[in-house]
Amino acid sequence: MPARDTKRILFIAENVTTAQVSRLASLASHLPSDRFEVHFAAAEFSPTIFSGSGFQRHRIDSLPREQMLSAVAAGKQVYDTAVLSRYLEEERSLRRSRRCSSPLPIPISSPLPQSPTTTPRDSQRCTAG
Repeated sequence: MPARDTKRILFIAENVTTAQVSRLASLASHLPSDRFEVHFAAAEFSPTIFSGSGFQRHRIDSLPREQMLSAVAAGKQVYDTAVLSRYLEEERSLRRSRRCSSPLPIPISSPLPQSPTTTPRDSQRCTAG
């Protein structure tokens, strides 16, 4: 059990590219473990990136990588409303189960009803205790 003043940090990564996941994992790995309890949510966890990380891992739904890359290459929309709604509900559920606070706002965020700004698949701060 983490110390009372330990902060939970939840990183959520869309597994489009290895670089996307490894950047968040690298950032997470530099957090002092005596001050932060790191949670990482992704559709898959490459041993190359996550071996020995000690992160608490949470599997989440994600569109297949090939589907996303193909849509981007063709200049097509990657996400439809149903997919985004499913992603957001899964993230809300994960935040509730991990006792997470509001997501950290970032410039590419978009507003949600009755919620501060958020973005699908980004890091979020959680409260401990």
